[in-house]
Amino acid sequence: MCFYKCIPDRSQFQDNVDGPVPWAKMCDFSFIAEQVSHHPPISAFYAECPQANVSCNAFVHTKSKFMGTSIGVHNIGHGMLSLNNHKEDYSFSYPSGYARSIFNVPWFEFGGSCYLTCAQTCFRAQIEFQCK
Repeated sequence: MCFYKCIPDRSQFQDNVDGPVPWAKMCDFSFIAEQVSHHPPISAFYAECPQANVSCNAFVHTKSKFMGTSIGVHNIGHGMLSLNNHKEDYSFSYPSGYARSIFNVPWFEFGGSCYLTCAQTCFRAQIEFQCK
């Protein structure tokens, strides 16, 4: 559970007592995450900024694979980003992640596809992450 101060002078804003971080202000970005299952391990999170009228909730669990000098992590799950001022909800998925050259000079990259869709506007996007 944490929050980020988005503006320097927060004194004019009320506390977000019904939000995930009760001592945060309405102008702050609040975030809470929890492991909701252990077998398989599944994490869920919720984030919001009431002043911007934006919220996001999501869940993710992973499947890992060792590939010689690399580790691949397939992220399973999806999230929902709500832009309440526009009455739009965007559903999204996650790309896979890869830790490369783990025994030498390690580096990280994303790979695979993720999707972003909005039922209200019928907007859809597929983002392809190319691995080296």
